[in-house]
Amino acid sequence: MAEYCAVEFLSELLTEFHTGAFFRLLSFGGDFIDEVHLIERHPSTVYVSRIAAMNLKLSLGIPRPKDAEVATSLAKCRGEKLTVADLEMDMLSRRVMRGGQEIGLQPREFKLLEYLMRHAGQIVTRTMLLENVWDYHFDPQTNVIDVHISRLRAKIDKGFDAPLLQTVRGAGYSLRAPD
Repeated sequence: MAEYCAVEFLSELLTEFHTGAFFRLLSFGGDFIDEVHLIERHPSTVYVSRIAAMNLKLSLGIPRPKDAEVATSLAKCRGEKLTVADLEMDMLSRRVMRGGQEIGLQPREFKLLEYLMRHAGQIVTRTMLLENVWDYHFDPQTNVIDVHISRLRAKIDKGFDAPLLQTVRGAGYSLRAPD
């Protein structure tokens, strides 16, 4: 028996029964990327509101995905590339390059860099990083951010003429192209 992914299975059901009700199932338990692919395959099918599905998730105690997670899922689906100066992040292949050199990052470093790149030129506070990269909604009173910023800085700035990752004293951090 052939294996089917959720998209294939629901795609067949939608083709046969012509109904949008199955979107609730995918919205509730499926991956956002799968949902996007299913919508692309059946654009004429009526789409059940994601708000209704999200309310159902919340009533069952399932946390709402963060805007950053949704943006990341969409970026992966579209094959998006983020760029700041000569630093480039390919969301689909999860590769980071600077000046033609590939930079190996740990998963948390990748997430941290992605967040900084999406807010390039802006000051990103420690609170923003704790909430959006670490999913902490309190200050753990540790140097976890300092350690990761230091490691990230060593990987993306060391050996290059102009540093991109800046510390803004008393405010946070900023990833910006040199002037």
